[in-house]
Amino acid sequence: MSEKDVQRWAESTQLADAEGTGQKRAGIRQFLEEAEGAASYALHYWDPADGRPGLSQAAGVMGEEIVEELQSLIRAARTIESSLRVRDEQPARKALLAEARSVNRELDSACGFIIMAQGSARLRSALRGLRQRLGAGSIPRLAIALTDLATMAEELQDDLVTIGVDLATISRARALSQELSTLSDPRLQRRPRRQLRDRLLALADQRISTICAAARFVFRDHPEALAAGRRRAFRG
Repeated sequence: MSEKDVQRWAESTQLADAEGTGQKRAGIRQFLEEAEGAASYALHYWDPADGRPGLSQAAGVMGEEIVEELQSLIRAARTIESSLRVRDEQPARKALLAEARSVNRELDSACGFIIMAQGSARLRSALRGLRQRLGAGSIPRLAIALTDLATMAEELQDDLVTIGVDLATISRARALSQELSTLSDPRLQRRPRRQLRDRLLALADQRISTICAAARFVFRDHPEALAAGRRRAFRG
């Protein structure tokens, strides 16, 4: 893993033109394996010792550094991918989120039961809309959901007491909502790194395609070397 490689390409003018990635055709792990296979192939067939022509014949067009660049892009993409997979393990943050989700579940289920028992179409529609807005449960949406549930629970507090819900849960929901609003969503923090990774993959994809095209030209009369230079062969 190398942040040095990340920095190298983050500052490259080529990055601005990088669009589309081979990763769209395959998972990121599979694409990186393909990229490593392409780099190994290019090194092996750069200057074959058996008298066959080599990819170095095409270096004047595709560049002498294409293999080194591809290897650097692979290291950079792997470095970013590893950092994206590291989950936020701050104990206080995890505890806050766990409590917020627990309070959300308690109020949601309690209000849902009372609303269903009462047959209130208005409140049933309001709760359905709240659940839809919460969706996958991002931090900002969870904060809003807690505030909305607290408001709904206040309207139903007599019935909540009847089924054993502590009304302190309502004020705790509002307090948790305030605390959550001070947190940033890790997914938003990771977005620039994810975008950089995708552009690095696009640059790698360009180099893989160039190596394959060079192989089709250089090894047009050498079927074995030509077959080894196809994308599917790089995946092992």
